[in-house]
Amino acid sequence: MLTAEQVEDCIHECGDDISLEDIHLYYIYLTRLEPSEKTNQPMIKLQSLAANNYGEDKIPGFYRIPILGPPPPSNTVHPPNTNKNSIPITFYLELTSPINQSTDVNMEQTQASSTNEIEIHSIADDSKKSAPNVFGYLKKTANHKLILQRIIDFKKISCRTKPSGEFLQLFCKTEKDHRDLTEYLDTHKLEYFVIPSQAEKLTKVVIRGMYIDTTCEEIHEELTKRNYRIQKVHQLKKFRTKAPMPLFQVQLLPSENLQNIYSETTLLYYIITVVKYERKTIGQCFHCQSFAHTASKCRMNVKCAICAESHDSRELAHKKNLENPKKKCANCGGPHTASYRGCPNYPKINNNAVKKGYSYAVATRSNNTQRILHPATHHTTSTANNQRNEFPNANSEKEDYSNVFRLLNYLKSIIQAIPNVKNLLNALDNESNTGNKFFLFAEALNK
Repeated sequence: MLTAEQVEDCIHECGDDISLEDIHLYYIYLTRLEPSEKTNQPMIKLQSLAANNYGEDKIPGFYRIPILGPPPPSNTVHPPNTNKNSIPITFYLELTSPINQSTDVNMEQTQASSTNEIEIHSIADDSKKSAPNVFGYLKKTANHKLILQRIIDFKKISCRTKPSGEFLQLFCKTEKDHRDLTEYLDTHKLEYFVIPSQAEKLTKVVIRGMYIDTTCEEIHEELTKRNYRIQKVHQLKKFRTKAPMPLFQVQLLPSENLQNIYSETTLLYYIITVVKYERKTIGQCFHCQSFAHTASKCRMNVKCAICAESHDSRELAHKKNLENPKKKCANCGGPHTASYRGCPNYPKINNNAVKKGYSYAVATRSNNTQRILHPATHHTTSTANNQRNEFPNANSEKEDYSNVFRLLNYLKSIIQAIPNVKNLLNALDNESNTGNKFFLFAEALNK
């Protein structure tokens, strides 16, 4: 892009014999520059040159003129074309009204009007719109680089990936990419699981205050009458005894009045409170026995929760010949079921205390995801061994504290037997020898 000074120098070099095409070209350059006094003067000069040399109808900025224009009219003399095989090239230059026509134009008004017509486009908005969505996790294989090359380069699926332990986390930009990637992975029977989007996630709440014998069907029917979209209702039970509790979990689909569920105070003639359901453990897939996803979105190889074989857990439970099957964990290979909470690979939720100056994101950040995607290969030490190692130290410290208190009690009784403690303290301050201080202390006791 030429500057205003460079355009003005070109105009001076051309002089009064400047062509009409050059006048319009230089005029276009000036209109694209920032309005100033340096651009106004050359533009006025170009307009005057066009009016004097070619007529007022050729003033730049108002008419659509040909650069290498159409064939001239019949009454115009034109040199013959010596090249018979040549094809005439015709194109037009579209000109608009200039920003600066004269010095009488109000620059501020022109700039304000042009600013209002321009749509402000932010780079940050583009980054937000084009931010990829999480698709899911693909199990890493020996030829995973070749798989990614086929997906991105050959199938032209806009997909990005990030390594995460034994998995590859996949990101897609559009819903079409999501569908195409799902179709490709299913066709080639690759192991993966999908992370549901926010629109697909259910809202889970807990209803307190209901009678313990209330059926889930009654709650489902009553909430449906209140225009809530109910996916499922079930009664919560105690973990160990499986005894039912007067708590009911409700899974709701997205709706316009979804947030009103927390304002409900009565249901089936009972006074209730509705709170958000907070899971205290990491979810486990009943298809592959892994964590942090559900069986409905899982395309991993099936594993039994009891024996870790490649079949559904319910098939083993229905076999009559196997009353006490050999247990084997599908995650760590230990002699227990895959749902055993004492498993070394079972993820734990860290309940970090809130600290001042400590953000919520940092407090909730933990190694849960890594523990899910990076299963440990070693077993932790048993609790009994830890207790044996810790109890001797605790007992010795307790004994030391008791001896200190006994000594303090004896010293207290000795000090109380001294008739004048203040005089003794003054004498001890004036004495530097430790042996003499002991004799002063003995004399005070004999008085």
